[in-house]
Amino acid sequence: DIFRAKAKKRKFGTYKGQYHDYIYHNIGDSVAVTSEGQPLALKLDARRFKNNDDLPWGTSKQNKQYMHPGWHFFDEVKSSESSSNQYEVTFTANQLGQQPIYMKAISPSNNVLEIATAMAPPSVGASTPYQNMALPTFAARIQGDAWANPFVFVYESSTGDEGFAVKSVERLMDKRGFKGLKINVDTGTKQLTQYVILNNKLESNYNNDEIGISFKGRFAIISVDEKTQASELYIGQGQELKYKSKRITASAKENGSMAEFKAF
Repeated sequence: DIFRAKAKKRKFGTYKGQYHDYIYHNIGDSVAVTSEGQPLALKLDARRFKNNDDLPWGTSKQNKQYMHPGWHFFDEVKSSESSSNQYEVTFTANQLGQQPIYMKAISPSNNVLEIATAMAPPSVGASTPYQNMALPTFAARIQGDAWANPFVFVYESSTGDEGFAVKSVERLMDKRGFKGLKINVDTGTKQLTQYVILNNKLESNYNNDEIGISFKGRFAIISVDEKTQASELYIGQGQELKYKSKRITASAKENGSMAEFKAF
């Protein structure tokens, strides 16, 4: 999940003191956060999400009874100091089957984040027995805008002791900012490196001579095997994708999007 955000510009620059929060919750019994393989130090922070308690949500008569933006419903709030390290957030649900089910979110390094955890109100659509249980929640905060270097979280679920296939996540950056991800995957039978490229515009270019990537377009994925040979090239929206000696192109569809997939 890649999420960009920035405040509207004022006449004389951007709003001072702006920050952006990325919030995710899931059914489960607990949420735990680690950084670089170690438990993240979190401290109680009851006022973290109370800044706008006196700001009404909307102007209609009905909406005046609600507070903006709903953070006051969070309980058991804990927060961390800011860090540019990698974060791993793991949700655990012990009551969905005979074995625990996990959901893991990884945010790669090189972006200064503050992490908070909380318990959110129950979800009426949750599976039994979680309909009436508070939802474990995490929130990542970026001070300033989150556009050139956005929020990034790679999600993977796991059951019991089967483990996780995603071993590491890195950002792909150039002088213009964030351009995508390098994801290392080990399924137990196969090792892959996947490059996920995400440009801002369909006409944008991304070139990485060190890796051997050239792409014109908005979205593409390259899967590389343990021998560093391309196994799959995919254009989700774009015109041309190259990885070393492999190359694919795509033709525009009627709606203006472009797509191509090729396995080697």
